[in-house]
Amino acid sequence: MSDFLYVNYKEGKLDEQVKLFIMDLAKNESVPLSLQKPDEVRKNSSILNWILKKEEAFKIQNISIIGKNGTIPLRIYSPKGNGPFPVIIYFHGGRWVFGTLDEADHICNAFSNEIPAIVVSVDYRLSPEYKCPIAIEDGYDALLWTEKTIRNHKGNANHIAVVGESAGANIATVISQISRDKKGPKIAYQLLICPVTNLTSFDSDSYTKFGNGIWLSKKNMEYYTDQYLRNRIQAEDPYISPLLTYSLKNLPPAHIITAEFDVLRDDGEEYAKRLSEAGNVVTHKRYSGMIHSFIILNKVINRANDAIDDCISLLQTNLQHE
Repeated sequence: MSDFLYVNYKEGKLDEQVKLFIMDLAKNESVPLSLQKPDEVRKNSSILNWILKKEEAFKIQNISIIGKNGTIPLRIYSPKGNGPFPVIIYFHGGRWVFGTLDEADHICNAFSNEIPAIVVSVDYRLSPEYKCPIAIEDGYDALLWTEKTIRNHKGNANHIAVVGESAGANIATVISQISRDKKGPKIAYQLLICPVTNLTSFDSDSYTKFGNGIWLSKKNMEYYTDQYLRNRIQAEDPYISPLLTYSLKNLPPAHIITAEFDVLRDDGEEYAKRLSEAGNVVTHKRYSGMIHSFIILNKVINRANDAIDDCISLLQTNLQHE
């Protein structure tokens, strides 16, 4: 149990609600990941019990688009009013192996209602059935579709932000680079929540300090990476590990959220540092006492709602109407 609570980390204090959450997980720990099939991982990893649903957006549509690799389901959240509204493309987390549109529903509803904005939530394909780079290509196809079509949904294609959490933040990060390199759709802002930015190494200081954590461990990150990639050499591709990109110049303004007790903390903070060194506008906030992707656990962790409110404020400020 002591490893789960990070008692050997003397520089900070785990939030009491987070501690209770981890202790509850420890009591009900399931079969090790290495022994689970993908469907079992998805069932055992559902976060729906820890989500407090926000008030629904004025209009919610479930549609499908055709991308490079086939059909991509989207969920479009629209606020009340005539628009045109700024647009947010949202990529849920789940370490590329699990995660659903429903698990991001509370955040997308809040964004749509309170910014207000059109939110396009992307149901990108999951691994290991669809190996990398399918998820990234689905994400970029969703961006292309949004720029071309969102006017029909009262969206302003000149004010598009990409937002992602964990693996979804990796997708948002990568498609920002791809769109820059391909001179694709202009992205006005990127908001990256506990992003994965480097899959070539699991030896950072934060991995060392928090790698035994029950919520997201070093061992589990290695498992998810092996499910996602065709081989470990693939991780050296900058469009998979965006921290490895040679030049980070001329990327959209960004805000990066990290959590103090997260193996991926250094991934996000190093990426923020490099973005800044390359001359980009970037801000960063580390949430003390928090664990990986705490923002989705708003039913059991109060600061998750604070973080959602912070995101809303940032997006309102950075997606101003013309």
